[in-house]
Amino acid sequence: MKIGISGSHGTGKSYTLYKLAHEYKVMYPNQEISVVTETARKSPLPINEITTIDSQLWMITTQIQKEIEVQKSNDIIITDRCLSDYLAYTKFQFPDLYTRLLPFLKYYITTYDIIYFKDINKNDYLYDDGVRSLNKEFRKNIHYILEDMYIMLWPEIKKFERI
Repeated sequence: MKIGISGSHGTGKSYTLYKLAHEYKVMYPNQEISVVTETARKSPLPINEITTIDSQLWMITTQIQKEIEVQKSNDIIITDRCLSDYLAYTKFQFPDLYTRLLPFLKYYITTYDIIYFKDINKNDYLYDDGVRSLNKEFRKNIHYILEDMYIMLWPEIKKFERI
């Protein structure tokens, strides 16, 4: 089973990741459970409003690689961000690249059994950690791009829950 936690930055995805990992381990003590932490924080390239095409491609491919690696040896994986999140940030800065990657996203979204979407209106964890953007308009734009993407991708999504 693969569970994705999605949402704009500063919505508590990392908190939810570890909370869910604990809950699933209690429910399924004999299952191997692993988490995939956020890729963007480890990017050697610029992120947020100053991202580049190379940055986005690095984050997208690294996320996919990490998910594939942990899926091989675990029964349940929980990801801090879904591939759709990285594509939302790509669409904000590079709409043409997003359009080219969209067919792959339509396929890849089906690899998640559950997607939990963290709503910015219910989850305000935006604070200065030296990495995430504090620009609230940028954050809202990413949120709305994600909302639109999930509406468009709805036929491919197995289970979706807004939290």
